[in-house]
Amino acid sequence: MVFYKSINTAIHNKYNMSSQKITIIVEKPSVAQQFAKIFDNIKPQKSGAVTYYKAKQDNEEILIFPAAGHLYTLTANGNKTFPQFNVRWAPLSEVSKGAEFSEKFLKTIIKYGGNADIYINACDYDIEGSVIGNNILIHGLGAAPMNIKRMKYSTLTKGELTKAFQNLENFDRKMTESGVVRHIVDWYYGINVSRSLMDALAEQRKADPKTMYTTLSAGRVQTPALAILVKREKEIIAFIPQFYWQVKLLLDGFSLFFMYEEDKIWDKAEAKKIIDACKGKFATIASIEKKEKDLLSPTPFNLTDLQMEAYRVFGFVPSQTQQIAQELYIATYISYPRTSSQKLPATLGLRNVIQQIALQNEYNSLCAKLLAMPDLKPNEGKKEDLAHPAIYPTGEFPKSLTTDQKKLYDLIVKRFLATFGEPAIRESTKIVAQIEDYKFLLTLLRTKKQGWLELYMPYSNLKEDTQVVSVEKGELVTVKDINLEEKQTEPPKRYSQASFVKELEKKGLGTKATRAEIVRTLYNRKYIENTSQIGVTKLGIVVEKVLEEYIPTLIDENMTADLQQKLEDIQINKISDAEVLEASKVHITNAIRDFSLHKLDIGKELKSQLYEARQEATNFGKCKCSGDLVLKRSRFGQFVGCSNYPNCKQTSSLPKSALIQKTEKLCEKCGFPAVTVVRKGKRPFTMCLNSECETRVAFREKYKEYKNTKRK
Repeated sequence: MVFYKSINTAIHNKYNMSSQKITIIVEKPSVAQQFAKIFDNIKPQKSGAVTYYKAKQDNEEILIFPAAGHLYTLTANGNKTFPQFNVRWAPLSEVSKGAEFSEKFLKTIIKYGGNADIYINACDYDIEGSVIGNNILIHGLGAAPMNIKRMKYSTLTKGELTKAFQNLENFDRKMTESGVVRHIVDWYYGINVSRSLMDALAEQRKADPKTMYTTLSAGRVQTPALAILVKREKEIIAFIPQFYWQVKLLLDGFSLFFMYEEDKIWDKAEAKKIIDACKGKFATIASIEKKEKDLLSPTPFNLTDLQMEAYRVFGFVPSQTQQIAQELYIATYISYPRTSSQKLPATLGLRNVIQQIALQNEYNSLCAKLLAMPDLKPNEGKKEDLAHPAIYPTGEFPKSLTTDQKKLYDLIVKRFLATFGEPAIRESTKIVAQIEDYKFLLTLLRTKKQGWLELYMPYSNLKEDTQVVSVEKGELVTVKDINLEEKQTEPPKRYSQASFVKELEKKGLGTKATRAEIVRTLYNRKYIENTSQIGVTKLGIVVEKVLEEYIPTLIDENMTADLQQKLEDIQINKISDAEVLEASKVHITNAIRDFSLHKLDIGKELKSQLYEARQEATNFGKCKCSGDLVLKRSRFGQFVGCSNYPNCKQTSSLPKSALIQKTEKLCEKCGFPAVTVVRKGKRPFTMCLNSECETRVAFREKYKEYKNTKRK
């Protein structure tokens, strides 16, 4: 029986309808294409620039409409009082500049999707997907919740979508309520606190028109996230390094140094005493201790784990990993990536998935090792997600992957396979060498049994010592060298984007889907800088300082995490949406009242730092004429020019729609300052600010070649 008939018959029988119109909403145009594959007799339809799909047979009609993410957003309802709590959902195109593109999708849905017998929200099965789809159905088409069904799926494969369509769930009221309340609460905090900051700055501009203008913002998660980074920055600034010394011993027959048993010696005289006592002496091998340890296979990826690992092995920032994973998901190659689960249930048909992956030549031999095992059981982690399993490859044969997509796909496949592998066996050999009363230690590590490690190559880069131990306990060995190294303690490390996302997860701030975007927002607001090791700008420090002084509860990560938990509790009916909204209103009202009492003082403090912060953020270094290379804007976009213009006409164009971040690096070719270019969903890259540099010339030639090839 054809898919269309089998699916349609199932719906027809379940709802006892002689004729019916079914309207399906999916999240993106590319997803609509995948949904269309599960029906026979389906044809694409055009409504202007929007493609939707229609399947019709006898008196039965199925329509599949793509959205473009959110088509509705929150806006103030009526008079804009302050603080503002009266909100409504409105078409995104009417509220947000630059979102006009969304209007054509909504118009198409409203024109052709109404008056249906059944409405199906087939957006991604998570809180955000529930809000996206149900807003369109309820506000756009006027659908009653009793007529709305929900599709639950974790992959976009034909088989799973078919099964999900045949087993529709009822309107996901609690998941939708949780998502709607989160949007409203975020709007409450973002609009009201951001307005308080801007009002304080506006008051100062009235008193002093020369006060620099800039857009300031705060948010429920954004602000405590910034506070974490500021705290680390303060720790680094306040850190006072201390000197310490290490004693290293090299013995005959060894290529590796033994280290004195006290790793750090704080008294240089004590360190020299050890050196003097050991010089010219033989060392006795006091002990040789070998231990073996099972190293269990890794747990499957959830989104945060994938972001951490992709950063470690490829240098992908979290937003980039999330974007690539989403592309692989839409192409049907992996399961839904925005999951917190570390579980792979047997109901996924895991042996069959591995058999399908085995059809890809590069994974055939790895899969064969697993398929020969009588029992296939993954090493699961503790974290669960009620909506989705851990990330796994579907077994669909990938076609035309980009370089970055191929890298991430390979990582996901090999991690998935490795979770089924046998434990690896690691051997450690601890050797203690003694001279008089002084002991020196050397620990050697090697793998005795590969187990799952061979399934995860080349990503399982464990330390492997090749030193051959040819000595025995009690043996005297000649000391070849003993030396003293002077070192300093180091300040706490700055967060990388990946480790910061992990820290947000640990503290319960944000969601698996929003954490990478929170980091990006902080960059866009120019509160933070540097893509590899996050630094806080002076603007970020002053905004956090003002909020900490006057609205301390807003930066309280515990308060934010508690609110996040309450939002999740709405889903399981532990708390009502009205309770959460009311508590947020009370908190914001009290905070804004206290903030308003100090508006003038806050404005003065912001003013004192803004000019310096702006100068710092837009000054990229020295020009060859000794002027400053600063950010400028023209009607053609942003560019970098020399502060000595018109005497110096050095300029450099910059990529459009990109965030430009200063670095401390100089171009290796010409010595000009270099900047980091950050674009949404793409890997950041470093660019020289000398437009005549050979690195820029080579790039322009490659880009021309690419454009010419594309035209052909």
